[in-house]
Amino acid sequence: DSVTLIDVIEHFEKGVAWDVLRQVEEIAAKKVIVFTPRGFFQQLEVDHYGLGGESLQRHRSGWEVEDFQKHGYNIFIFSKFHDQKNLAFLKVYGKDAEPIDALLAWKDCCL
Repeated sequence: DSVTLIDVIEHFEKGVAWDVLRQVEEIAAKKVIVFTPRGFFQQLEVDHYGLGGESLQRHRSGWEVEDFQKHGYNIFIFSKFHDQKNLAFLKVYGKDAEPIDALLAWKDCCL
C-alpha cells in the first residue's frame, strides 16, 4: 500500500531521483514516504558500518522543502537531526559543526 524511501534519494542525481519518485507514485496504492537530509549533506564514500558499500555512500543531491511541496508532498522538518552522533556527519563537518535538519515528505496517492 505504501512505499518508503528512507535515506535513499540523496544518493541519486536529482533528475534520476525524480524519475524514481514518479515510478514509486505509480505503484503506491496509498502513500509515498521519503526521508532525507535537508539541503546537501556531503557524505564521503566511507561505509562506517563495514558492509562493503563504500561506492554507494556518496550523496549526489540535496533536498529542500520546496522541492517536495511543488510536487504535492506534505513536509515535516526534523530540526538538527544530523549531528556529531552520525559518523558520516562527524567525518565531514567535524565536532563543532552546526547540526543539519532532515525532511520527512509524504504524499497520499496514487492509484
